[in-house]
Amino acid sequence: KQTHTTQGSKEQQQHSARSSRAYNSGLRGGSMLATRKTLGLVSTVLCNLSGDLRWWRCLSTSTRASAPISLGNVSPPLRVPSHIPRPDHQNAPSSTIFWHESQVPRLTGRELERMSKTCQLTKTILNKAVRMVKPGVTTDEMDRAVHEAMISNDAYPSTLGYHGFPKSCCTSVNEVACHGIPDDRPLENGDIVNIDVSLFRDGYHGDCAVTVPVGVIGERAAELIRVARLARDEAIRQCAPGQEFSVIGNTVQSLAEEYGFSVVENVCGHGIGTYFHTHPCVLHVENAMPQRMRPGMVFTIEPSLVDGDPNVRLHSDQWSLLTERGGWSAYFEHTLVITETGYRVLTLAPEDESF
Repeated sequence: KQTHTTQGSKEQQQHSARSSRAYNSGLRGGSMLATRKTLGLVSTVLCNLSGDLRWWRCLSTSTRASAPISLGNVSPPLRVPSHIPRPDHQNAPSSTIFWHESQVPRLTGRELERMSKTCQLTKTILNKAVRMVKPGVTTDEMDRAVHEAMISNDAYPSTLGYHGFPKSCCTSVNEVACHGIPDDRPLENGDIVNIDVSLFRDGYHGDCAVTVPVGVIGERAAELIRVARLARDEAIRQCAPGQEFSVIGNTVQSLAEEYGFSVVENVCGHGIGTYFHTHPCVLHVENAMPQRMRPGMVFTIEPSLVDGDPNVRLHSDQWSLLTERGGWSAYFEHTLVITETGYRVLTLAPEDESF
């Protein structure tokens, strides 16, 4: 169920002028640190051209927060036993949209087997965190459970200490688009929460995320979650050797707009393997990036959809990205590898029936 074949080649899509704005924006794909640095350099994140403000139709929906979310207190980082190997974050190559296919590592054989096992464990631990979600639980409690599950498997939390990030996973609630820091705020009935789990074991990183409801949620919030997952899954299904990376963003944006949602432009997928973030940079908005997928390339797809204006701002904690107008956000993430005949989703747990 994990290996998929794509037969034949699709006709190349005709790209509009919007493609160049994404390609030339200079945003750094995937990297949490790079997203923080570039946010101050980008004046707006456009979801429109020529005055076509598609997000206006979403501003009165039920997912818009009646009051901004109040982030809680963050507890000290948890300790990792000294015998567990640490990842090398300092020497990782900078992943920008200006990359060449030759810069992308390709995994085969024993390397890919190790990567696959790491990714499988990552999803297993993410599933554990999902089962904890209910009103009254804090994301700090979830972070502790994730941390303990990792170290019990001799794995290091990839996010812990990553350029100063203080926790072992990311938890983003309601209008927090991504990189939320687990804290002591209890989850409330009607919230939605994204849980993003990454770990390092046996020399390789795994990375995956889901957005789940807390208790009973509104219809629009449920639709946002459904479409966010659909956007990721449809983008994955387009992947194949020789396929242009641009098909991912083109698929995501087209599907999101079909259902009245927008896409956060400067939250990108990324290459992953021995480094947490590396080439390629994977755009989730319409673009004309010419680079093509090749067998052995491993990367993430993680489009962040918003019910309304996709512009985001950096919170004072220097990590959490919040939507500017309070629209709620949802995203799903998988790590996959390009095979000789199609693709294979790596972040699947044994209990998962499909991606």
